[in-house]
Amino acid sequence: MIQTICQSSTIMATKQVANWAVNLSPSSLPQAVSTAAQRSLYNYIGCTIGGSHHPTVSKAHRALSPFFGPAQASLLGTSQKTDAQHACLLNGIASHVHDYDDTHLATIIHPTGPVASACLAYTQYAPIPITGPALLTAIVAGIEASCKLGLAVWPAHYDIGWHITSTTGGIGAAIAVGKLLSLSETQMAHAIGLASVQVIGLREMFGSDTKSFHPGRAAQAGFLAAVMAGNGFTSSERRWRPSVGGRMLLLAAGSRGWTTLWASWDGSGRCSGTRSSLFLAALCVILLLTGVYNCVGRWRRKA
Repeated sequence: MIQTICQSSTIMATKQVANWAVNLSPSSLPQAVSTAAQRSLYNYIGCTIGGSHHPTVSKAHRALSPFFGPAQASLLGTSQKTDAQHACLLNGIASHVHDYDDTHLATIIHPTGPVASACLAYTQYAPIPITGPALLTAIVAGIEASCKLGLAVWPAHYDIGWHITSTTGGIGAAIAVGKLLSLSETQMAHAIGLASVQVIGLREMFGSDTKSFHPGRAAQAGFLAAVMAGNGFTSSERRWRPSVGGRMLLLAAGSRGWTTLWASWDGSGRCSGTRSSLFLAALCVILLLTGVYNCVGRWRRKA
């Protein structure tokens, strides 16, 4: 009985997310959300250009360049183009290599890197031109999916060692590219499933080149998931079932779980994740003030 309820719950969650994403339209976005999405995109482009010649990115480029395919999408900050999948990966690495990309404070997810890397790669490759409003709507869908999935599993998911930016970012990237591909609700659900089995990112890698590899690989995985789903590749309807893998990813002890996830997609159109991401200046102020307040507090206690 309990297993049946759990399986039904995961199907409901996946379909609810897919339905929300498919039906999101430019006209349904409040102006504040559209503005926030533009700022997130500008921030992403700046961070990616700034990181484009970092030694970490150069090492990845040098290792992978023999395997580059047709010139489909730009490597930001350079004059080079490569195939769309490698553009997802390398731009995603560059976007996060300095750790200055936008941050969703409630979950400490950096949501735009994986999503925008995948979206821009597909936008340049797309056989039919993608409009600006369509691109922004796709980015909003991906950011919201990442942040609200993150809210459902925070903080236990992070505390047991997952890098939440990339574990949620691959799913957000799949949903965003799925929007650009105009996937059906069923195809979008399959894209979510395909992204879920490619989850990547361990906090153990922090301090190494692999930390910034996480968002790049998440972008690449989400791109692949959406494109495959759009061509009829299927996945299980229980992509977030509470099996052993599901517990590790989503239902670790202490996570807020499915109730939070369902409530996030209540049909209200409130895109709170997109609006609540902060950029370097605001984030630095918050972090610096926290340190200042702690120092003042210690000084007062000693006085």
